[in-house]
Amino acid sequence: MRAGRAYTASNLARLHGASLDASNSALRELVAEGKLRPCYNARREQAFCSTREEPSPAPDDADGSTQLLTTVATFPVTRRVEGSLTDYGRLIDAHRALAMLARR
Repeated sequence: MRAGRAYTASNLARLHGASLDASNSALRELVAEGKLRPCYNARREQAFCSTREEPSPAPDDADGSTQLLTTVATFPVTRRVEGSLTDYGRLIDAHRALAMLARR
């Protein structure tokens, strides 16, 4: 089970082809062991969430020596300003006037 995701007994029963009673009893056992906790999903149905905070390490990194890598999306610069900015104030005033007209 993934950390931070809510699982309902009916969805797990449908996914694994088991009865709803079997799914409920298995989930209750996991709650008793401390591996799951009761929570609610987006539709406010009774669900179960994992108690793990972090994902488990990859099989090749069993000792956890490497850290979780994150990336940030950067977008290319598509506007280039060439030449002087003459009459820039007039252009900004025109945009502001248009925005004020649209606001009314």
